[in-house]
Amino acid sequence: KGNLILTGPVDEVLVNEDVVELSSSDNKSLLEVLKGFPGSTTVKYHDNHVQLLFGNGLATLEQVNRFCFEKGIVLNHLQLKKKSLEAKFFELTDTSEADN
Repeated sequence: KGNLILTGPVDEVLVNEDVVELSSSDNKSLLEVLKGFPGSTTVKYHDNHVQLLFGNGLATLEQVNRFCFEKGIVLNHLQLKKKSLEAKFFELTDTSEADN
């Protein structure tokens, strides 16, 4: 007995955001610089990386890399990720992995 939160094929459920995962030798500065990145919806620190969130299909790694470099930050990690089904579940149910 529960409430239906979301229904649909897995690929459609997960398709709502692009997540760009980044890191540098100074993630604190990276986080601050990325707050000014145009087109992103959210910037946050997660699991020793900075995550930059975009609407589906809007993330361009080349533009992110260039933006950081022009701001004097050299990246040592840059990867486009899609949300996992587990992460989407935690988001929808408003829980976190730390609660387990």
